[in-house]
Amino acid sequence: MKLHERLRRAIDGLPKGGLITLPVDAIEEWLGDGVLDVEPDLTVEEVAQLFGRSPTTVRTWIRDQRLGAYRFGGREYRITRRALEEFQKCQREGQ
Repeated sequence: MKLHERLRRAIDGLPKGGLITLPVDAIEEWLGDGVLDVEPDLTVEEVAQLFGRSPTTVRTWIRDQRLGAYRFGGREYRITRRALEEFQKCQREGQ
């Protein structure tokens, strides 16, 4: 999770003008965490939810090579952000 996402979660629900206190060690951990700026690849279920489709439909797109994906852990698929962007571009262009 990116730093700005962690901060957003920390302030969600607080009233305007509210104050929060964060421990220095937590902030240092967030800043020093090398994976903060890396967005994880998406699962079939996450892509299905984004498009309002079923996971079966997303797997069909993958099998038909309309959506790029790779196998993760043998059986599961993962979809990169770049592959998702390419898929969306092709959909917009009617390909």
